[in-house]
Amino acid sequence: MFGLPHIYITLNPSAAHSPIFQVIFGDESVDLSLCYPTLVNSIERALRLAKDPVAACDFFDFSIKDIFEHLFGWDFIKKDCKPNGGILGHLKAWIGTVELTE
Repeated sequence: MFGLPHIYITLNPSAAHSPIFQVIFGDESVDLSLCYPTLVNSIERALRLAKDPVAACDFFDFSIKDIFEHLFGWDFIKKDCKPNGGILGHLKAWIGTVELTE
């Protein structure tokens, strides 16, 4: 209906370095009101990611939906662009693919 995509964008939010993932994992010591919150060391962050892949999926879903809602102006409830649009103007459609690994 809309033809081939005109712009291709790759989004890859990193859960291992994200304070938001640490909060989703359950770390209550992370203060998201700070510009640079204090996090546990990189080994502990990697272990948390390995221990809770569901939290990693939740983080990915949260990140992608936030990017589309706040940056591109997409309303997931109405399944249409918001009245003010986003940084690319008013989106008519978009295609999302996810790479699955076994």
